Amino acid sequence: MITWREQGAALVGVFTLADGRPASVVLVGHARNTKGATILLQHEGAEQPQTVVLPDGYDLVHPRDLIDILCRQEQRFGESGLPAPANPA
Repeated sequence: MITWREQGAALVGVFTLADGRPASVVLVGHARNTKGATILLQHEGAEQPQTVVLPDGYDLVHPRDLIDILCRQEQRFGESGLPAPANPA
């Protein structure tokens, strides 16, 4: 399960990748925007996290987490009318 928090206009989620590594995802725009969601991967010894736009990192994310990410992205930035959760963060 992804733990979400608001950070300015963005939503930031902390989760575990399919291979067990910790990661974060930052949602800043609609899913049609290829840079609307970015995965942050922290590597041991690295000063800056590696960034991967979500469409390029689908294989890194467990399907249940990918669904959570895409639903939150649609709730926050989409136009489908998907109702926002009672507690969006």
